[in-house]
Amino acid sequence: ANKALLGYGWAALSAQFYTESLRPWQALVNRDPLDANVQEALLALPYSLEKLQKNAQALIAYQGAETHFNLALSQVSN
Repeated sequence: ANKALLGYGWAALSAQFYTESLRPWQALVNRDPLDANVQEALLALPYSLEKLQKNAQALIAYQGAETHFNLALSQVSN
């Protein structure tokens, strides 16, 4: 399911449906931070927000990605 959500987001982005690409990626970012699809969505989401010129939201999303990546690192090191 995670791979399908990620792919759906990329398909929407490639068709320049930036708002549509947000939905699957927003669903993914709340899942297991160790999943590669989730990690990719964490960076794709703010990219799409930048395309929509929502720079403040993109910055918040990048900061959220940093938090998730730090969480994943702490889980791996334990």
